[in-house]
Amino acid sequence: MSVSLNELGYRIFNIILPKVSDDSSIDIADIRYDIENTRALLIKRRYGSKFKTQLPEAIVQSIESLEIESVNASNVIIQSDKVLMKTKLQIPQLLEKSSGMPMVKRISAATVLSNNFTVVTPQQAIYSGNGKFNQKNIFCFYEDGYLYLVTKRDLFKGVKYIDVDAVFERPTEYFTFMNANLSGAFDYDSNYPVALDMIDDIEQIVIKNKLRIESTQPVDDVNDSSDTSKQMANPSN
Repeated sequence: MSVSLNELGYRIFNIILPKVSDDSSIDIADIRYDIENTRALLIKRRYGSKFKTQLPEAIVQSIESLEIESVNASNVIIQSDKVLMKTKLQIPQLLEKSSGMPMVKRISAATVLSNNFTVVTPQQAIYSGNGKFNQKNIFCFYEDGYLYLVTKRDLFKGVKYIDVDAVFERPTEYFTFMNANLSGAFDYDSNYPVALDMIDDIEQIVIKNKLRIESTQPVDDVNDSSDTSKQMANPSN
């Protein structure tokens, strides 16, 4: 079972609509925006611990065959004996855990048998691969919209594409990115990356916040072509 952003948005819209004094104050674009913010908040609460937590497939979005290129390691304060690659394109903002670690479920070379890379923070990347048992590992960190890959393995220079499964802060930015760069076909009716057990919480939070805002708005009860609501809110004016 899946749900689209439009389905979620219009369900909330139809619940709020009869309860507001001015239906023009309710906008579906605003509701979509609030859904995205609430989804991100709930995911951080559930999966944002610094301890390792398995990310459910339902909240993950994938980018396949993302092209990478070589970078001068010294430009990113990485030791010169390491290979440094980065994505050619900036990807949408990734959600982060409380530790600053990006919520990446899997990142690997775009081949069937490739091993998963080790995700680290930019600070950890400086010293990555210096241990006794991890010198052959490939480390990945996210900074300024790019994914960077660090390793001591010269053979990695031959890798041209990677696959990424991650949790993006705003899924609609992922939709836009895929449509613009990788021949996607995404819109508000596409499958929205949210766990089913989050849907009720999202609806309740967005509805509560919208009605709370509505209850604080002044009402213009007088049809006299003047903005009586402003006078009521500011009687001294």
